[in-house]
Amino acid sequence: MLSECSYKPMCVENCTWCSVAFQYPEVFMTDNCDKEKGALQEIWPNAHQYLCHFHIMQAEWRWLCDSKNAVLQEKRQELMRLFQKVLNNKIR
Repeated sequence: MLSECSYKPMCVENCTWCSVAFQYPEVFMTDNCDKEKGALQEIWPNAHQYLCHFHIMQAEWRWLCDSKNAVLQEKRQELMRLFQKVLNNKIR
């Protein structure tokens, strides 16, 4: 079925493989990989890019646990909870 689509920027020409015609993907959610983000920006410059909350939290936990940052082990969970509150805070 995928072979029916010529894979121009995401079915620009309303191919039968897609049920909806659109010019480009509007949103991408990625980790913080510069190469991936750069490729998406190059191909679909008008699309919005967002970072995945899971990957943000994973990076924060790794930072907290990295010995070079000297974060006390007994403080890590509390700092993680505070970071999660900040991340999930809605801006009004």
